[in-house]
Order: sequence, then C-alpha cells, then structure tokens
Amino acid sequence: MQMIPLILLIGYLNFFLFRQLGGTGFSLIIIGILIFFWKLFCWPKLPKVEIILSLILVLNLVWHDNNVVFLLSLVGLTILSMNNLVLWINQTPGLLSLFKLPGIYLSSISKGLEKLKSVHIYKVQTSVILGSIFGFGILGILYLLLSRGDLIFAGVLKSMFDFNIVFSINPRIIYSICLFVLFLPFIFTVKKKMENTQSAFNDFGFKQELTTAVLIVVLGFGLYLLLTWSYLFIKVPLETDLIKYGVSTYSEYVRRGFGELLLAAAFTFTILWVGISSNLHKSLQYLLAGELVVYILTVFRRVYLYQQFHGLSVARVYGSVFLIWLIFLVISLLFKKPKYLAISVALLTVMGFVNIEAYIARNNPPTVNNRIDYVYLSSMSADGYDGWKMALDHAKVILDRDWKTMKIIDSDTRREVAYASFILGNITTKYHEYINIYGSEAEINNYTNLIKSRSGGSYANPVFWRMHNPFYNKGEFYIKSENQVKFTPLDKLFSFNMTQKQAFDNFQKEYGGTGVLFDLQDKFYKARNKIVELGEVDFDFDISQGRLFE
Repeated sequence: MQMIPLILLIGYLNFFLFRQLGGTGFSLIIIGILIFFWKLFCWPKLPKVEIILSLILVLNLVWHDNNVVFLLSLVGLTILSMNNLVLWINQTPGLLSLFKLPGIYLSSISKGLEKLKSVHIYKVQTSVILGSIFGFGILGILYLLLSRGDLIFAGVLKSMFDFNIVFSINPRIIYSICLFVLFLPFIFTVKKKMENTQSAFNDFGFKQELTTAVLIVVLGFGLYLLLTWSYLFIKVPLETDLIKYGVSTYSEYVRRGFGELLLAAAFTFTILWVGISSNLHKSLQYLLAGELVVYILTVFRRVYLYQQFHGLSVARVYGSVFLIWLIFLVISLLFKKPKYLAISVALLTVMGFVNIEAYIARNNPPTVNNRIDYVYLSSMSADGYDGWKMALDHAKVILDRDWKTMKIIDSDTRREVAYASFILGNITTKYHEYINIYGSEAEINNYTNLIKSRSGGSYANPVFWRMHNPFYNKGEFYIKSENQVKFTPLDKLFSFNMTQKQAFDNFQKEYGGTGVLFDLQDKFYKARNKIVELGEVDFDFDISQGRLFE
C-alpha cells in the first residue's frame, strides 16, 4: 500500500516536468512532496504548527516577486520540510535533528535492499541481481575511463554498442525513474520513538579546555571592540570627512562592516552553540553574546547613516533585517531550548507581508550624486512597480525633446539619455516576460506582430546590451530569435505570481502597454542618432553597472 502514494507522487510531479515554473509551480511541488511524507509518517494526524508555517512560506512564493523573499522562502521551506520529515520519522525536535536525515535515508536504503534480498525472481536470489547491477555499473565507469585513454578500445566499444539508444528514450520516463528511485527508500523508513537532541554534548569530556578557549575568545573580541571603538562609532558631518578614517564613502564603510560582521557572527555562533550544548559557564556565554550584540548595533548604525546619505536599496534594507534576525538569534541561543527555527520562519513570514521594494520606491529611493537612481528603480521586481512608474516617467521626460534642432549635447545629457535606454531595456525585458504569461491572446498576437515588424519579419527577444555605452553600438532592444516560447495553460498556471499579474494589469491600464515602450524606443534612437552625428559619445557612469545587490 505504501507504494501507491509514491506512484501518485511521481505522476503528480510529472505535471511539472519540462514546464515554465514560477512561484505557483514551486509551491505546488513542495505541497505535493509534504503531503506524500505526511501520508507516510503522520496519517491520519492533523498537521502541526510546522505545516502551517510551511503554508505561510508557500504564500510568499505565490504572492511576492522579490528575489530575496523568494530565495529565503525556498531555503526556509527546505529546512522546515526537512525538520518536519525528521520529526515525523524520528520524533526528534530541534534543528540539530536535521543532521540525522542523511543517516535516516541511508538506513532506509539498507532496509529496502534487505527486503529485496529475501525475494526470489525465477529462482535467482535478488542479491545476485543487485550485485550484478552494481558490478555492471562499476564496469561501465571503468570502460568509460579506458575508452578515454585508448582510442582503439573506444572504437571497439562504439562498434559494439549504440549509446544513442539511451538518449533516444523519452526524457520524461528517465526523470520519472530517477524520481522514483530518489523517493523509494522512504517507504522502507521505520518510525522511532522520541529522542532528546539536547543530549548531544552531555558527555563532552573537554569542558575545561572549551571554557578556556571561550574565555580567550571573549577577551580577544572585547579587545577588538576596545581598539576599534572610535572607528565603530565615528560621526562625521559630511561623507567626505570619512577619508581621515581610511574610507572614502559610506558605501565602503558599510561593506567593511558587513564583512567583519559575517566573520564574527559565524565564529560566535559556533562558540555559543557548542558552549550552551556543553553547559559551560553562563557568564562567559552572556558576555560573548553581549559583545556580539554591541558590535551588531554599531554596524546597524553604519547602515542607518548610509541610508541618510544615499537612500534605501534592497541590499541595505535586507542587510538591516539580517542584523535584526541575528540579534534575536543570539538572544535565543542563550536559552536552554533556542527557538532559532521559529524566529527565522516568523521573520520570513513578516517579510512576506511587507512589500520592501514598494516602500523603497515610495519613501526613500536610492540616490547617486544627489539624484534619484531611476535605473535602479527600473531593475526592481514587480514588487517595486511604483519604482517602474517613476523610472519610466523620468525616461519620457528625458527623451521627449526636439533632438533635431540641438547643436550641442553635453556629457550630462548623454548620460541621462543612456540611463533612459537602460530604464527602457529593464522594463522591456519584464514586459516581454509578463505579456506571455498574463496577456490575452489578442495582446500577445499584437505584441508579437509589432516585434516582427521591427526585426525584419522574425520573432525577437529582449537583449541585455543596456549596461554598456549604447552610443558605441546599435543598442538594440530586441534581437532575432529562432523560436518563440509558447506558454501553455499549465505553464501560465505554474508561472503565476500575484504581484506580477497586478504589475502587468496596471501597466496595461496606465500606459497602454506595448505602444508606450516602442514609442520611447523610437525616441531614444532619434536621440542616439543625433549624439552619434555630433561625434562625442562618451559620458561618465555614476551608477553601479551591476544589479540590485551590488
């Protein structure tokens, strides 16, 4: 009977093979796998709090388009799912239990093989068959190595075996077999009784040595804070005054702080975790944790000062969130039963309900040389649609000029025109993706025909030329493509994201969709041609040529 859920899972996962996947698709995959494990190990018990938290994180994938939230939610779901799995199998709570999962999986494989050994197929022991499979597998690897070193032997093998047969098998069948083999061991997994994970270091026999080591770390870290106190708490009226401390900008100041923070955090976390598990002196743990919290607060202050001079960005906001998370985690580690998993999931949940990019665009957008960085705003995800509007409106102002009558175009103007093209490139790329998912058939056909008319009758895709000087080359927004990606109804379902859908609908309503992009692209080409005609095309970049996290 346990084989039936596995077969159903493989059939279910087949719906997602070779499809366009987005937040909805990943969410459905995770939910299906969780239900499979729940059926194997918990049925008919009601789901616990961990399941509810998992569903909340799933909503993050479906609702938000922010890459940070998406990635962290996937990581959180992975860890939480692994924790649930170990809890259901071994009745073992705590993050430490995750280290048991590889052992559980290998043990399940062993149990499965033991059961197969007792089966006879045509009066031949299964152990002989299994041994033959492993033997031929090893021989295949050996022959592969020998064929690479011996051309004559390679020719003999090629004449004897047609390896193209393997590759001609339907890929869906191959993937299904791989998925079946991957999940098969779990049906042989045996549930165990409750275990106490806090006993991992109870028998640790080097407490005196560890206490001494922790004391040295506490003294060393305290000395570091003392010697660098003036650097950690510097206060300057102008950003240029930072040069006296060996840094030129707040950006450099913050990056140094984050590097030091990550190293200090990794080291201290290890010490705190081992120390608490080994029941070392609480005073040492409190002191070391206090030093780390003080240091974190100083770095938080650096980020705050940076924000005052240069506005907010995704990296700066999530850097601050990371600091808050780290403080709560350190405090939690001071208790006998740390709630670091619960704190992390709770924070991810809050991040899912708060639209960070929208807040940045509306309240404190990033600046460069006292000017709003509209290129940055246009590179945001659909969560930052307000930033797209600001950037696109700015590009319209820049490009809507009578370029034919201009006799001189200075460097600042050339830079603004180039940035306007970057903005158009960013939004064009997003629009190209979204219209194929959320657009009606009429909208898609109209868009496709317009692209073909501008690219010599061939379909085209957006290109990523825009982070270079667009006056040195043609600066195409589209490049010819052999194949047009067709989204089936299932592709659209699995790629669905609520924020993306809202952004696309709002863009269609507020700007008329395709027309405004092509109109602005034409205006850019007029400006570009005039700049090239005048002969001077250089300008100074004053924005990052990277993306959101640089």
